[in-house]
Amino acid sequence: MLEIREAVPEDRNAWDFFVASQPGGHILQSYGWGELERYRGFETWRLIVSEGKQIVAIASILIRRWSFPKSAILYVPRGPVISGAREDALRGLLETIRHRARAEKAIFLKVDPFAPEGEASAESLLERSGFERAPLACTHLGTQPPVTIQVSLAPNLSEILDKMESKCRQYVRLAERQGIRIREGGTEDLPLFVDMLRETGERRGFSIPKAAFLQALWQELICRAGAGALFLAESQGKVTAGRIALALGETCWEFYAASMKIPRGLHPNHLLVWEIIKWGKKRGCVRFDMRGVPDDPPPRHPLYGIYRFKKGFGGDLVRFTGEWDLVFSRALYGVWQMALPHLGPFTRRSLAVSPE
Repeated sequence: MLEIREAVPEDRNAWDFFVASQPGGHILQSYGWGELERYRGFETWRLIVSEGKQIVAIASILIRRWSFPKSAILYVPRGPVISGAREDALRGLLETIRHRARAEKAIFLKVDPFAPEGEASAESLLERSGFERAPLACTHLGTQPPVTIQVSLAPNLSEILDKMESKCRQYVRLAERQGIRIREGGTEDLPLFVDMLRETGERRGFSIPKAAFLQALWQELICRAGAGALFLAESQGKVTAGRIALALGETCWEFYAASMKIPRGLHPNHLLVWEIIKWGKKRGCVRFDMRGVPDDPPPRHPLYGIYRFKKGFGGDLVRFTGEWDLVFSRALYGVWQMALPHLGPFTRRSLAVSPE
């Protein structure tokens, strides 16, 4: 018999162990990530489904409230995580969520599982449970990136390097010859990274997380959970670039990247990514997820440079199943659908976890 209950802090280790053990487990469903969300105006509500002493499903649900009209949106980023696509576990979760949704006057529940496009078990389970594909789910206005590049870490390092595009491999080796040094940063380096990220955001025109959010990420996921690292590139004793990588279970991710104005001819970012690949492989990860890219864009696309940089590392383009909504208020959901094309930047700031 299934038991559904709210998680408590004492569940943290068992929660993360379950998420890490599942093929659809994602760092955004980790206990620590949920702790960060209050810095972005969310309440985190966690549910556990267990059978006997065994956890069979979890959902870290973010609640965003609005005062006019008095309503809310419930969101499960890269979740829920369900063992074996058990329909009874999802049904139990949704029954509990519906009770809370009525109290919150919620418009809808949004989910976007960490599952590839066309995965029949995940998509049919959602459809049978009353979900519908969300509007704009397959565009770059989506809450989470619908398309990514993943590098397999199963081969040995020499094979991973050989699979890179020749120019990318050349830049990795050139950066090593140029004496660029990669090191893991400590607590004392975080303010420098935050400043560098702010400068990068201003230079490239995207919003960045608040310093308090990044400090909480450092404490919750890197220091407490041991689930990440800050990598810094130094040239002639000066930090020129940095990246935060996170890992859980079989996957490691690159989440935040920053750089100073880099002199022409230096390639610290290629060497940084290579070090993250080595770090992830050493941890036992089988894939490196480079996060959002546009879907096979033409050269004139504004994000083509990011796409080419990431594609150079020899990974595969992966399309996710996308966003699915369970609608509670059809009238307000219609208003949301009409407004969404005009709310792209707002939606990113309020729901997305990082600029891509």
